[in-house]
Amino acid sequence: MRANRDLMEFHSYKAVADAVIGMTLFGALGAIGLVGWYRSLKRARMIEDVPTSRTRSAAQGHVELVGHQFAASGKALLAPLTGVPCTWWRYRIEQYKVDYTAPGRRHWVTLEQAVSSDPILIDDGKGRMLVDPRGAEVMPSVKDCWRNNQASLSRPMAVRNGRSGRFRYTEERMHEGETFYVIGELHSLRPSLTAGDASRDLLTQWKRDQAALIRRFDADGNGRIDSDEWDAAREAAQAEVRERLQAREQAAGVTMDTIRRPENGLPFLLASRQPVEMANKYRLYARNNLLLFIVCGAIELYLFLLTRHLFA
Repeated sequence: MRANRDLMEFHSYKAVADAVIGMTLFGALGAIGLVGWYRSLKRARMIEDVPTSRTRSAAQGHVELVGHQFAASGKALLAPLTGVPCTWWRYRIEQYKVDYTAPGRRHWVTLEQAVSSDPILIDDGKGRMLVDPRGAEVMPSVKDCWRNNQASLSRPMAVRNGRSGRFRYTEERMHEGETFYVIGELHSLRPSLTAGDASRDLLTQWKRDQAALIRRFDADGNGRIDSDEWDAAREAAQAEVRERLQAREQAAGVTMDTIRRPENGLPFLLASRQPVEMANKYRLYARNNLLLFIVCGAIELYLFLLTRHLFA
């Protein structure tokens, strides 16, 4: 009789322990779902609320641009695994392994992974601008995934549709001419030579020819440049430098600015999609994460009530 009672107590304690483990697991999954719901919904609303700017009139700060993408160097990149021409790539090579220290535990181990960092050109029909993809959250247009029983050392590789194999290859890409959605922070790319530096250099050149300088800016004819006339010369140098920079940008068709990862933590998104598609995609992510949170919450409540019943 006592043995039966001890056996029942043992099963009760085991059931409570299993319930506690389950509560911990589903609580963690529920927290992931809640955070994913918040992040995805925040991104969807941001995409819908931020107005689309033009490359020629975009202001400094967090901006959204929509156009078509091209390789900034003028020559498309080659994806490492498939050799397909593209503007951006990301790949991962994994191996399926069995952990013999923990029987029955099997998992994929990443052997190699990398992502391209070459700048991408966005053309919205009014101008072109550079995009630095480092640190961006990217939604590519193509994702190839295939498996093989042998590790392939040669590249490019052929994409296979096999669903079995110890080695798994994943490659994601964006291609030239595709729609390009960008939301990030606009930064000036005027490096060592700013407009102020250029105007000072131009004034230095003018000073070397004093006769020409006096002929041009000596308004009162006294044979020297006074403070008011020097201010006029400085303004003329600045205006000439601005015209030169604008002419250079128009000739190249590319502004001397770049979109890159915001320093204040705001989202940095790149995609081969239209804004509406992006917003709908993130709203779908938000719904799925909310469903995960609700299901995990319901299971959590059930396990909590079960443990209370077992302790009663």
